[in-house]
Amino acid sequence: GTPTRTTPKDTERLQRLLRRWPRSHWADRGLYALARAAQSGATEADLAAARSLHQRLAEQYPDSPFAPAALLNLGALCARMGDPAEAEQAYQWLIERHPRSQEALEGLQKLTVMLHTGGRPAEALRWTETLRQHARPEDVPLLLQHAGDLLLALGRPDEARVRFTAALTGLDAQIEALDAQIGGREAVPTTLLERHNNLLRTRRALQTTLASLSQ
Repeated sequence: GTPTRTTPKDTERLQRLLRRWPRSHWADRGLYALARAAQSGATEADLAAARSLHQRLAEQYPDSPFAPAALLNLGALCARMGDPAEAEQAYQWLIERHPRSQEALEGLQKLTVMLHTGGRPAEALRWTETLRQHARPEDVPLLLQHAGDLLLALGRPDEARVRFTAALTGLDAQIEALDAQIGGREAVPTTLLERHNNLLRTRRALQTTLASLSQ
């Protein structure tokens, strides 16, 4: 099972197993389990171990399903340990390497906060546009809205309006598709209803923003 605490013996045993079977189907899972266990620790040594393990997983197993989460956790740990430059790099790697993951959206949000508060909203916009070019289609409206918000912060309302309008068009299409799914069901899954309601709320917010820009 997943250890509740990382010890030197755990790490040594895992490293020995990985040297012997580096391509085993459980290697990335084992690294991630140890990293998460270390991350739950209270000491600086625990956090340093977790940081090292997450980085190792991301570098040695870039195609692992755990790699996006490893990079997201790596960024959070670097920020927590007072290393914002390394945190930014982890989030940037996440966006570049795994743009179609849910973790990439979370990483972009964290990166945007860091860049915006650091007086670099233009960089945040660049990374938003980078992710939008490679993201899942269903994530594009959210990224367009995000880009519009950043353009407003940069004092570029006309460009922001273009992004918001495109986001609204994409949301309308998604809502229409969900309406068709919901209309044909007697029992609608909760997750489907939640997604539908979230899209409606986002659409209302976009409509309000666009109306204010037209005044």
